[in-house]
Amino acid sequence: EDESGSGSEDDEPETCYWAQCDKCDKWRRLPLEDCYSPAQLPHRWYCWMSPTDRNTCEKPQERMDKNEFFDEEDSEEGE
Repeated sequence: EDESGSGSEDDEPETCYWAQCDKCDKWRRLPLEDCYSPAQLPHRWYCWMSPTDRNTCEKPQERMDKNEFFDEEDSEEGE
């Protein structure tokens, strides 16, 4: 009976893309722009390719927000 109009969590739009460095295996958050979608990233991706301030392997891995979850299907899109 909740008529607030709030949808389920699945209806929330993504706020970023993620990529894993092929050198250090750390996950990096990428902007939600077409050029950073999994399908557009090169087969091998490295921290130095990130446009954010976490563009070296020396920087700590980023953590997921509480409302984010890992979707294995999405992670295999670019392969």
